[in-house]
Amino acid sequence: MEVAVVTDFEQALPLGASVPMFLRKERKWLRTTLYPDVTSIPADQTGQVISVGRLRAAMMANVDATLYATNEDATPPRLGFLLHFGDAAIAKDMLWPASLCSELFFGESETPLSTADTIRRAESLTPLVCLEFAPVNVQPDDLATLLHSIIALAQQLGVGDNHQRRGRARGNRATGSAFDVHVSGVKLQLHSLDITTDAATLLTTLAELGVEVLTLAVTLRASDISQGLCSRRAQGALFRAIASTRSSIEVLTFLGSCMDVAQVAGLATALATTRHLGTLELFSVFSEASSATRSAKWMWLAYALFSCESELTLDKLCINGHRMLASDVAAMVAVMRSPDPLRELLSRSALDATAGTEAAARVVHLAEDTMVRLAPLDEGDDDWEDDAFVLRRDSQLRILTSDSESEWASVLVPGFGESWVARNDASKITDRATRGGHPSRSHGVSALAFAFDLGIEDDFVALRRLLREVGGPLRSLELHQANGLTFACLRDVLRCCPRLENLYIEGVALSDSDMAAFIELYESRACMVSSLTLEAYTISHRALRQLANAVAATTTSAISKVLKELYVGEAATEVSLDAATVQAFVDMLTAHRTFLLLDLRLPTALKTRYQSELMRHDGQYVPVENAKLAWRSRLAFLSISTQLRFSMLHKVDSALLSLIFDFAAEAFTRRVIIASDGFI
Repeated sequence: MEVAVVTDFEQALPLGASVPMFLRKERKWLRTTLYPDVTSIPADQTGQVISVGRLRAAMMANVDATLYATNEDATPPRLGFLLHFGDAAIAKDMLWPASLCSELFFGESETPLSTADTIRRAESLTPLVCLEFAPVNVQPDDLATLLHSIIALAQQLGVGDNHQRRGRARGNRATGSAFDVHVSGVKLQLHSLDITTDAATLLTTLAELGVEVLTLAVTLRASDISQGLCSRRAQGALFRAIASTRSSIEVLTFLGSCMDVAQVAGLATALATTRHLGTLELFSVFSEASSATRSAKWMWLAYALFSCESELTLDKLCINGHRMLASDVAAMVAVMRSPDPLRELLSRSALDATAGTEAAARVVHLAEDTMVRLAPLDEGDDDWEDDAFVLRRDSQLRILTSDSESEWASVLVPGFGESWVARNDASKITDRATRGGHPSRSHGVSALAFAFDLGIEDDFVALRRLLREVGGPLRSLELHQANGLTFACLRDVLRCCPRLENLYIEGVALSDSDMAAFIELYESRACMVSSLTLEAYTISHRALRQLANAVAATTTSAISKVLKELYVGEAATEVSLDAATVQAFVDMLTAHRTFLLLDLRLPTALKTRYQSELMRHDGQYVPVENAKLAWRSRLAFLSISTQLRFSMLHKVDSALLSLIFDFAAEAFTRRVIIASDGFI
């Protein structure tokens, strides 16, 4: 079997005895894109065709310590291989990547290696391989085949199996492979495809296996269920798998302009039970025109992320294409603050017509193998088992209805939302213990991104009310399409988010006096933003020069000690920058030697004129800032002493330790980026 390969290095694969310099550094990556034949390689790329056995031999030889070890090496060098499969790799045969990997990792090398036995015995020299599946244009008929192939490969490699994971650490002896292989680059942009019952089931299996999915983007519609395209059981199982402890999804994206409240509730109840998720993106989920429906969706989001019922730690929440009014936020806040958020939510939502709030304060204890129905049972319904599932373990579920005359009890099941169990199975019911405190101000969301659809007349009242409630723990905030955002609103945002370090604003309008007041916020420590992005702004050139001059005043201004990264994009109404302003930024870089990143959008003429002056600062090493060592740092040094005495704490030479820090500190390099803004 032969394969066409394209790498990011001049020498495609080091098959000979020569040693490329990039191998001298540990854990460098060799990105290799694989194609089934040379005709599949794009015209703008150059590759070569080799046998799979030759590729296998080359990958093993790259970690041969006898070839590359020198006297200076503390540890043998190790090269990581990133094998990339894109659209071209699957265009002719969806199963080709899986069959290639099977032969590559489990086949026999046709090229003899004199050091092969040494490599297999040396655990630290096991070749590290990461597989990246990133198709962009998957056809509907091919989706199931692609998912089947990834699942089969993951199972063969022992992904998600603790015993086989330990085997991989010993050189993959448990799976019979000499490589340490990770399926860690799966990117599934499926928003243009229908998520059928089969697709949802396969995605569930992928999540349950623990395959590391970098991106999963899907579109959900209420009609998917009502028209029989996807069963509610399959969709609920997918929600639960995504939220399980085995799931390894970094970015989860839902496009849901047609999601109904029941689907949002199912997703929210699943998210509330998970412990960690990287990024959650919700597009058009809250664009509902109906105020009651829209408010119910916002309340379920509050329940999932900001209530005392939530256990979720979320790196970033992105909400795009939404309508959020002050009334919606008021309902959210009521759920956030309530010691029983579900009961509060039911009392305010349309579900109150069928669910008693008194019942919602109680919990039913259900045994393993209890049958749970996902829709009320109608007379003569012979296919009800197709819309039901069995509990895998003993569970405690919240009761939504309490009608002693009914044969069925309504309960809340994570991932599925409102469901039904036979009253005979719901015999053990207890009161729920309530929790106190103020959960919304100690939630686990560290970054928030909003894209607004509202006009200036709203004055961002809803945003300020929400941030007043949840802004305390935020480290990063992005405000997209925030046209007309004034300094008064910006000041309120900063007050609501005292820990904010990264701020992105699109559409802010600041006068010269507003800019002076913004700089003053740093002096009073009301603003601790270290990374600031201004896009589509309405700010005068004079005000931008004020900002540059303040940052340059390293000995007198507080902003120079805090602000380390600045991105100035395109202005909303005029040429972004003039010559005097660009010169001010050049002077800022000269004066402020520890400034880390400056990114500017310049008119073409100014880019040509100032490119050499600006770019001479790019790549400079940033000097270590000497600061007085805290007691904690001194104790850390003394802790290595075997004869520690507290009196030694006052004898630590701070100047000497500062020199040590200066020598051992991580070296940062300054970045300067310039691009044209479209103006001549």
